[in-house]
Amino acid sequence: MMHQKSILFFILLFYFGCNNNSQAPPPPYPRVTLSASESSIEVDNNVMLYVNVANMQNIVAISFEIMYDHSIIEIVMESGDLSYDQFTSDNFGPVVYSNEGVLSFVKGANNFDGEIFSVTIKSLQVGTTNVTLDKVNLIKEDGTDVSKNDFLVLKNIEITVIAP
Repeated sequence: MMHQKSILFFILLFYFGCNNNSQAPPPPYPRVTLSASESSIEVDNNVMLYVNVANMQNIVAISFEIMYDHSIIEIVMESGDLSYDQFTSDNFGPVVYSNEGVLSFVKGANNFDGEIFSVTIKSLQVGTTNVTLDKVNLIKEDGTDVSKNDFLVLKNIEITVIAP
């Protein structure tokens, strides 16, 4: 009897784990990547951080957070500063908010491709920090989300600060 319950449990687990009614987008998959002008930098110097996107067909909005160790590097903005470029009928943002190791970003547009954002990073002290994408949300034209389960590809970076 116990053996039959175990088999039934695994069958149900398999069924519910594989029963996915949503369709994954066909390749190529949406990509959000971070890159830096340099991966190693001396203390008190600056480096550029870039956010690039690709394969964003039918995407009308994007939001994400960039996480980093704020004792090693800082985003060159006023802490807690909220900035935005534009609000028009077809586009909004980007809206950027930075505070203690987190940079939040949101933008809406009819077309996303290539570099969508760049910011200056200043090195503070010797060390290494991961600079990672978190809470990435892509909104399709029909209002639905693209999630990591839909084969969203993310690429993070690492920045090393060295002594001068």
